[in-house]
Amino acid sequence: MRIQLQAWFQGLAKQEQRLLLFGVPVIALLILYILLLQPLASGYLQRKTELAERRDDLVWLGEQMALLQRTNTACDPRGDIIDGARFAVDVPVLGQRYGLNLQVQRDGNSPAFMLTSNSALGDRALAFVQALACAGLEVQLLDLQTDEATPTYVRLSLRAQPAGGS
Repeated sequence: MRIQLQAWFQGLAKQEQRLLLFGVPVIALLILYILLLQPLASGYLQRKTELAERRDDLVWLGEQMALLQRTNTACDPRGDIIDGARFAVDVPVLGQRYGLNLQVQRDGNSPAFMLTSNSALGDRALAFVQALACAGLEVQLLDLQTDEATPTYVRLSLRAQPAGGS
């Protein structure tokens, strides 16, 4: 078969031989590209796009983490998040909503604050602690002591900081 193919090639004109010598490799490369490289490149670009979209989704989820965490509790997702910069202003206002007269002091150099109230209804004090958690704060210490003269009232002491602070 090889001899027959060689005889056929030798029987062609020089111009036809040159055309086949240069044309066949070009056509072979084109077929290789169409059948192998183009699908691989297309798949690579598609996966790269999908990966970028998934990374964007992860970034979005990270930004929505506070909302997602609050959604998993009984918190109102429309409520405000209290950050460290406005803690000393926002927390006493939140306490007033629950009938608490709070004293707020920064706990040393840490991002935490100590909150105290000398006279609060017990159920309102607990609702206030839940509201702090819903506002994105970590309650790290909680001390409730009943007032012997009026057992429905408690003395509240707690240590809280913005979530993620150390």
